Amino acid sequence: MNGIALLAGLFVPPVYLLVLGHHFRDATPRRKSIFWGCTVGWLTAVVVVAVAWMANPVLWPGAGLRTFAVYWGLLAGAGVGALIGAVRPAR
Repeated sequence: MNGIALLAGLFVPPVYLLVLGHHFRDATPRRKSIFWGCTVGWLTAVVVVAVAWMANPVLWPGAGLRTFAVYWGLLAGAGVGALIGAVRPAR
C-alpha cells in the first residue's frame, strides 16, 4: 500500500495541477486558490520527503513518522494544500 501511495503522490498531483491549470485565465477565484494551494503544498511536501529520504534512519525516533513522511507525504501535502485553498476566502 505504501508503494502505491508513493507512486500516486509522484504522479497524481502534477496531473491534477495540469488539469486545473488548463485555461487558468478563465478560472474562478476558488479554482485558482485550489490550484495554488495544491502547488505550494505539493512542493513543500517534495522538500520534506527529500529530507526524510536523505536523513539517516537512526536519527528518527520511530519508524512510523519517517515511513509516513516518505510514502504518504506527497499525497498529504497536495491534499492539505488543496483543502486550504478550497476553504480560503476568494478575493
